[in-house]
Amino acid sequence: MKSLLENGAHRAPKELQIDLPPRRLPPNTPDQSFGPTDLATDTLNEALGSLPVLEYPAGVNLFHEGLRAESAYFMTSGIVKLSCLDPDGAEVIVGLQRAGLILGATAMILKSAHITSAVTLTNCSLIRMSAAEFRNLLKNDAHVSLYLHELHAREVRSRLRDLMEISSRSTEYRLRRLLSEVVSGLHAFRPTGDKNIRIPLKRWEISQLLAITPEYTSRLLQRLELDGLIRRNAKFLEIPEPSKLLSSLEPSRPID
Repeated sequence: MKSLLENGAHRAPKELQIDLPPRRLPPNTPDQSFGPTDLATDTLNEALGSLPVLEYPAGVNLFHEGLRAESAYFMTSGIVKLSCLDPDGAEVIVGLQRAGLILGATAMILKSAHITSAVTLTNCSLIRMSAAEFRNLLKNDAHVSLYLHELHAREVRSRLRDLMEISSRSTEYRLRRLLSEVVSGLHAFRPTGDKNIRIPLKRWEISQLLAITPEYTSRLLQRLELDGLIRRNAKFLEIPEPSKLLSSLEPSRPID
């Protein structure tokens, strides 16, 4: 009897296969591996075409840690902050989510409570799906199901990359990459060169995202300011030339 591999039983059914060509990133653009491909995003947009796109200002709570999942949100623009509470009740930032991702999908699939809270960090355009709408899409639309698998795979790869960079990259490099990804997530940067992009993150939020102290964050920000990569005042942090920040990711620096 031939083995399963010889019979080709390990291959996915043909009708469920979808070609997802690699994106061509502009020069000096960091690899945002957690983002979906353009083709996959178009596929989900088509599937959700009957649902309205809702506009949310910054500071809106989409869901709360510990509450059962009732809705999922497909992000078409903006940045959302995920956080949880530590044992002392203080907020801890888990990460940032941006366009192309689905918020609340994990809790919806597991039929469980959210393990994080989600709040809009910037103005956001979102497509809200009820639990019934979301599960119906997963059950009846193979393309949507594959899209979600791709998102989860990219999220795993992104988390592994973050762990690898803790030991293989300097903290200053990780800060520059974080700021670059926020700029890209805002859709503010274009190769032609928008300038003076304001970063919607406070110093303590940057510290938590990088898992470093606020004092060390201040020293790193001072270095970037001396290099002309950022501009600071008492109220906000600004990127005067996004293209210069992105190009600074090219050379690697020694580990701290």
